[in-house]
Amino acid sequence: MRTGYDEVIYHDTGRLVPCNVVHHIETIGDRPDLRLSMSNLICVTAKTHRRIHAAYDSGQSEKSQMVARLREIRSERV
Repeated sequence: MRTGYDEVIYHDTGRLVPCNVVHHIETIGDRPDLRLSMSNLICVTAKTHRRIHAAYDSGQSEKSQMVARLREIRSERV
């Protein structure tokens, strides 16, 4: 379900904060086959998006943990 609100903030705090970025959970570089898959997209704010990419850029372990967390959040919102 697309909410128009940051799904990470809602999951963590219950607050509704309008999103302005749609993030690919599995990057297009890693999984180009999922680039248009709704299950691979999550609505976030620019600030949340920067935090996600900071985790992705911190190493494979951090990236894998963030992908798993985003998948979990996304699956709860479907």
